[in-house]
Amino acid sequence: MKDILKKLRIKKEVYLQEKLSFYKKINKTYPDCFKDIINIKNKISEELSILLSSIPVYKSSKYIIKAGKMDEYNNRPIFWRAPFTDFYEAYDSYGKHIIDKATVEGMVLSFKDNSWKNGNSSEDKIDVDFSKLPNIHIDKAKEFLDCLSNWRLLNKNLSIKNHILELIINDKGSTNIIFNNHKQKNNNYNIESLIYLNDSGSYKNYSYTNFGDTHVNAHIKHLESELTNSKPSMCEINMKTILESLDKMNILRRDYIKDLNTLLKDIESKNLAFKLVRNL
Repeated sequence: MKDILKKLRIKKEVYLQEKLSFYKKINKTYPDCFKDIINIKNKISEELSILLSSIPVYKSSKYIIKAGKMDEYNNRPIFWRAPFTDFYEAYDSYGKHIIDKATVEGMVLSFKDNSWKNGNSSEDKIDVDFSKLPNIHIDKAKEFLDCLSNWRLLNKNLSIKNHILELIINDKGSTNIIFNNHKQKNNNYNIESLIYLNDSGSYKNYSYTNFGDTHVNAHIKHLESELTNSKPSMCEINMKTILESLDKMNILRRDYIKDLNTLLKDIESKNLAFKLVRNL
């Protein structure tokens, strides 16, 4: 009995070493796939807010972006005022951060405002036409809108799709693999499930068993069933396609990270003079 437990422990250690080796190799082979790029995106959003705040000529000005009655909660005006990084409802001390959800058409910045009307949630589209605002640096407005348009194009999750699967990767480098012809409803996998060899019996809760069953019997029945029904996962069957997709994704994401850094440097260069004056 003692020898069996010792063999199980040794086999588990070998398995974990092999699994560790596999993921280290995956990480080394496709380094750009799994990089966390949230910090880059947050920095771009931050720099765009600074660029937005550099547009007004007079920093004590206040602009009415949307008219409304001050005494009606559901029809409040929306202001653009210092520090000019956001748009504010009347009486609010915090603004509506629109950098990551606004759209641009010409000199018009548009975003949706969540409000309550007649007890129902609705979204009002707010348009900010910089060409009609007085006392602004029009060149700075154009710079901001150009950079924001580029940001809207870049701010997305990347994906590689073929006739077998779709590989999606998010900002944190987390993957989602969706198989097109999988019969099961839950057909989503990720890189962590490429090795799907967990002993699920060791994690199952056997506090409640069938009448007459002991906990050990419940383990035996579950493991016998698992051995009988054990089949390769979708990931194992389509490993070649997954690795080909990772190859393409690594190149795609490498170029994507370069584009993000290029945009960040461009916005930072436009903010240099304003930051210098602001800090004096």
